[in-house]
This record gives sequence, structure tokens and C-alpha cells, in this order.
Amino acid sequence: MAIQHGSCFVLEWYVLCVIKNKLQTLFKRVSVWYNYTNNLKAGVIMQESGEMYLETLLVLSKQSDDVHAVDLAHCLGYSKPSVSRALGILQQSGYINVAKDGRLTFTDSGRQYAEQIYERHKVLTDFFVSLGVSHEIAENDACKIEHVISNELYSTIKQITEDKTK
Repeated sequence: MAIQHGSCFVLEWYVLCVIKNKLQTLFKRVSVWYNYTNNLKAGVIMQESGEMYLETLLVLSKQSDDVHAVDLAHCLGYSKPSVSRALGILQQSGYINVAKDGRLTFTDSGRQYAEQIYERHKVLTDFFVSLGVSHEIAENDACKIEHVISNELYSTIKQITEDKTK
């Protein structure tokens, strides 16, 4: 590109900057997604949304042995394509199985993880209710906190809740 003076140079520079920014954003997204899926496959991380899918699948599977992606979509209020994409990641990561008829089941590690999340939810809800919080608020706040609470704080709350029931 020749160095020009005037508005043509400014316009070309601006267009190149916009393209550069768009490409950088795209590469960041691809890099983040690549790292996320590889880490998830390796069992390194589980994001809140993945935990919500597992917990919801556990609750639904306690009600019926015949749970499909559409059931999760309806329960969580997500679109079917979003649920299908998330379930694909969970399946690739070894947490769930998807049968030919679309029925969803847990792997052993997936069920164990889902039960841990669900236990946190129940313990936190009970703890908040014991503090005088309404059940609805306790349930909603437990749902948010269960994904980010440290193991140390959770263990302490669980112990306090168990001591109160003795």
C-alpha cells in the first residue's frame, strides 16, 4: 500500500484497523473456546452452565428415565440448538451419553459430579432457610452460589447444617 496523503489514506487505515480488531476478537474467541473445550475434556474445568445442565438432568432423571434434550431446553428455558451444543460438549467430556433415540443418561463420573452439585444446592438452601430466608429466595441464591463457593466454606456450612439437625 502506497503512502498517500488525504482522506484515502485515512479511510484505508481506518478499514485496516477495523479488520484487524475484528480478526483479533475472532481469534480470541476461537482461542478461548479451544482452551475451554480442551480443558473440559481433560476434566480441568466445569463452567456454571455445564453444572446447571448436569444438575437439571439429574433432577429430571429422578422424575423419569426418559429424558431428552427437549426436556432440558424446556426446563432451563434455552433453545434446542443451545442445549444440543452444550450436551455435545458434555458427551465429548465423558459426563453424559446420548442414545440413538436421543435419551440422555449419565456416565458414572457425570452422575457423581451431578450429585455433588445437587447436594451443594440442597445444603445451601437448607442453610439459608435456617437463617430465616424464605425458601424461594434460599433456593434461588443457592442456585447461584453452589457454582462458585469454595470447598472450605461449603464444608463449613455443611457441618453447621448437619450439627443443627442432630
